[in-house]
Amino acid sequence: MQEDDRFRMELMGGEYVLSALVQNEWQRLYGFAPTPQEWIEFSLANYFNATHPDTIFTQKKIAIMQTPRGRRILVDNELKIIEEGRMEKREVVYEEALREYFGLERL
Repeated sequence: MQEDDRFRMELMGGEYVLSALVQNEWQRLYGFAPTPQEWIEFSLANYFNATHPDTIFTQKKIAIMQTPRGRRILVDNELKIIEEGRMEKREVVYEEALREYFGLERL
């Protein structure tokens, strides 16, 4: 548990999978294998995710922030606030939400 967030780690097919409990449902966040990796092994995947036109990072504006009570996720004009295992969604103006919920000014 982290504050009011609940997480679990499961071994699935040789990989560890981290999940979070959101609105009473477990949602998978990411998985990893327990094998050593060199930094160079991440560089191609990082470059691909940052530049390829088919990834979410080039198609949408994204901001994610952990808070003491949960997290805030802003994808384009949709804001999700997850606190104490509950999720609230609302439509927002991206630049205004960056300021109000993330304390950021867009350049």
